[in-house]
Amino acid sequence: MEQGWVSLHRQIRDHWLWEDKPFSKGQAWVDMILRANHEERKVCFENSIIEIPTGGFLSSETALAEAWGWSRKKTHSFIDVLTKDGMLGTKRSGKGTVFSLINYSNFSIHETEKEPEKNRTGTDEEPMRNT
Repeated sequence: MEQGWVSLHRQIRDHWLWEDKPFSKGQAWVDMILRANHEERKVCFENSIIEIPTGGFLSSETALAEAWGWSRKKTHSFIDVLTKDGMLGTKRSGKGTVFSLINYSNFSIHETEKEPEKNRTGTDEEPMRNT
């Protein structure tokens, strides 16, 4: 029961239940997963091009604190814990912070959609090798 995927659409962030504050730590982590890019992209922010990797998003601790209903200190501490645990990378600049979820592909169904096709190919070839 505790294994496998649950497909969660990013629109859940628009639901009234998501607006309940303050967020739990788990809800804040899921929010970060939902914010993350499913592919690498560039954004123009204040006349600067910022590259955001797959599994990353541009924000600030202040913006996250506001979204989660937390103090900036609690948000900073949470981000520090995630970083120390190897779950999150941060790249700060004057334009904001690029937060990068380490092992994002573990949380993204985008990567696993290809897996059945890979497995089927191997399975389809197996009978030919055995004969």
